[in-house]
Amino acid sequence: MHALLYVLCPKDGLADSEAARKHVYNWLSDNGFTGNGGLFQNYFADWFVVGGRWSGELTSVQMDQEKLTALNKEFNEKFGFWINKDITEQMRQDQYRELTKKYFPDYQGLPWAFRDSYQEDGYEDDAQIVNQLIYDRIIKDNLLDQINQEKLWNGGAVIATDMHEKEFSRKPADLIAKYWVVVIDYHF
Repeated sequence: MHALLYVLCPKDGLADSEAARKHVYNWLSDNGFTGNGGLFQNYFADWFVVGGRWSGELTSVQMDQEKLTALNKEFNEKFGFWINKDITEQMRQDQYRELTKKYFPDYQGLPWAFRDSYQEDGYEDDAQIVNQLIYDRIIKDNLLDQINQEKLWNGGAVIATDMHEKEFSRKPADLIAKYWVVVIDYHF
């Protein structure tokens, strides 16, 4: 079963999205997320990637949610989200990109739907600096005090690489613009 995890890490020393994604990937690996020992004690996952099936989540969560719902509804009615041997992910991605222009004419990035979910290091927008909208829609109600299987396996949990340090603060002012958030897709 796949689950969604968000990992916060301080911005210091991490100049861009690629550096933040690599840092979080290595931090999870080094701390036993998929093995025994380390911070996670007994492994929580047998496999993980940055982004994965939730690649683009940080972008889409910041968009107008009513427009996004309408976009997905229209896309499903016109094309459907399924793929097969005749209808490829690339075809669906192109169709989604075209329809995205209707609802979000200024959006220039890669569509958040139909990305390669096995790209180990994810995409550029799978790590973003925490802003007010990300804090309100993702972090505020999902930041864990303690790492445990039940909370992680429910999906959408937020943990921080420095959450066990005494000076870690959960206050919005201490997280917004000072932390990266990285999307993780993991299997357990």
